[in-house]
Amino acid sequence: MRTSRAAAAAALILALTAAPLFSLEIATEARAGNLFIPWSQGAATVGAFPADNVFWGAAVSVSDSVGDSLSYRIGYETDPILRHLVSVLLTYDLGFAQFSAGPFLGAFNSREAPLKGGLSTSLRLEWPGKVFASIRSDSSLGGGLLAAGDYIQEITEISAGWYVYNAICTLSMQTKKFYIQETASLMTQDRLARYTFDVNVYRKGAPLTLVWTLGYQALSKTWDEGTAETDTLGSVILGTRADWRLGRRLRVTARLETSVFSFGTEGLSGQSPDPSAFLFNAGLGMIYRIGEGTSGNSPSAP
Repeated sequence: MRTSRAAAAAALILALTAAPLFSLEIATEARAGNLFIPWSQGAATVGAFPADNVFWGAAVSVSDSVGDSLSYRIGYETDPILRHLVSVLLTYDLGFAQFSAGPFLGAFNSREAPLKGGLSTSLRLEWPGKVFASIRSDSSLGGGLLAAGDYIQEITEISAGWYVYNAICTLSMQTKKFYIQETASLMTQDRLARYTFDVNVYRKGAPLTLVWTLGYQALSKTWDEGTAETDTLGSVILGTRADWRLGRRLRVTARLETSVFSFGTEGLSGQSPDPSAFLFNAGLGMIYRIGEGTSGNSPSAP
């Protein structure tokens, strides 16, 4: 079911961008991981947090520039918290400031509401080569959880960073929330709160860039049926992301994050994962550029 939805969304995006373009980039990524609580889990976890609940997903996007200052990105992704998303984002670049805005759709996340509209906005300010800061807010539009199948998707992200010799350092805070009225009496909420320090290491002209990540995240799920129960898993994470340019048009990307220490709180108190369990999030993808525009391999903030 998830595979067919991903394929349908990818086909729609490619059809919308079939017109000839000058520097079109097509990006794809396959995703997997077990740092996640299943969407369909209907009650609190019994026993230790399991390491065999594996998330499978994908992301595909197309992006291009329209003139010197305006660019767009159309994408589909499967997210372990937010589920299925289709988005269209327009970015206006003034050099010292970038403003992005556009609609997104929650796609086929419930039978009763196959499409759910929302709005994404972000602002990035930069002193080129010195420091930068950005803020992003995405939220579903319309009413709240009034009937079975209604849901709300939210993202908030704040980051700030600075440039050093051959590296970009970034401090980030991100939250993701997904609320859904499962039945007339049961509401569930998936939530991720994440705090990270990233170091983007690069060398001008080199085909490989690396991003190292150290951080902490709290993954939780709440079941509210008059009385709320919440499972929360805290994790200290260590990760890396690589971007390898194989030619003028093709780049390969890979990322892996692992939990070096995880512990349960609230409903998972005393039910921490087996210390020998390998908890991870991973992705493998490629970026292909069509046309003679400028390559997107220049280093930038994560």
